[in-house]
Amino acid sequence: SAGVLEVTNSRGLGYDDGTTAAGTQMNPATHYQATLRLNGGTSNGAVAVGNEWLFNLQGSGVDEQGALVSINGENSWNGRVFATSAAAGVIVMDAVIDVSGTSGSLNMSAGGSGALGVGLSKTGSRRLTMSGSQTFSGRTNVLAGELQFNATSISTAVTAVASGATLSGNGTLSGPLVVAGTLAPGSVGSGLLTVNHDVTFMDSATYTVDVQGTTAGATHDQL
Repeated sequence: SAGVLEVTNSRGLGYDDGTTAAGTQMNPATHYQATLRLNGGTSNGAVAVGNEWLFNLQGSGVDEQGALVSINGENSWNGRVFATSAAAGVIVMDAVIDVSGTSGSLNMSAGGSGALGVGLSKTGSRRLTMSGSQTFSGRTNVLAGELQFNATSISTAVTAVASGATLSGNGTLSGPLVVAGTLAPGSVGSGLLTVNHDVTFMDSATYTVDVQGTTAGATHDQL
């Protein structure tokens, strides 16, 4: 309900059967002072949380370090994350996700739907990868590191990429995109990043593409 819970083992949160009873609950009254941290830099190796449901992940966590933090290792969270215990599942809500440490990344693969106004801020120097169907409707801020967006989002809110940060991936954004950092369509090899709205490049922006041929998405990147 408060403080930092550090997970160093893939089964550290118990039996991940994708049910409410077996899920991880952050106290709704104090979750803004709580941080769940995945540390894959121990002798146990990367933390790969299975079909574990997480409830009430909100706020910026302890000392604003992030509500969900991944440090070291190629960590992953494969279960749904919920805006409230009664809401439909979403990958992330009004929360700060920090991916930092000396190496590694965080992969989040579950999708779902969420309440109006919920959004995401990505901090930390490492990569956060999102996939699945993301229907949270609030603003997405890529403040540091890389957000690799391989998902489909129906949100019409702004996605903003700060100077020094990167947005990449093969996903689809429904709202406006404002880039002050780097926009790099694709992930491994060439790819397509689709934006069904206006795209604005600020003076500090960089557009990076991989060109190996003439076929969009197959041999060269495309926005």
